[in-house]
Amino acid sequence: MTLFVQCNKEEPKPDQPDPTNASNVYVVGDEIDLSHKQGIKLWKDGEETIISDFTLNWNKEAISVFVSNSDVYILYHEFGIFKLWKNGVITQISGEFSGKTVWQQTFRMIL
Repeated sequence: MTLFVQCNKEEPKPDQPDPTNASNVYVVGDEIDLSHKQGIKLWKDGEETIISDFTLNWNKEAISVFVSNSDVYILYHEFGIFKLWKNGVITQISGEFSGKTVWQQTFRMIL
C-alpha cells in the first residue's frame, strides 16, 4: 500500500478556500474482497475508486500514486504487465523492465 499526502502552499485566491487549511490524502493498494477476488483501488480522502477489475487471479500489485495539480497517476502491475492509470485512462507500459526502467518510462509518459 502506498500513501501520498498532497498539500498546497500557494497564497489563497479570493474565490478559493485557503489551501493551507486543506489537504488531500491519497492511498493506493490492492484489495481482496469477500469472494476472494483481487483488484486495485485508490482512496482519496476515504472515497474509493476501483482502478482495476476484481478477478480470482491474485497477481496484481499497486506500486505508487503521484499527484500533479489535478492529475492523479497510479503505477501498478497485473500479471507482470506494468500499467499507468491517469485520471481513469489506463496505458500499458509494454515490455519487460527492471524497476528503474519502469519508473524512467513512466515519468517520460507523465512529462
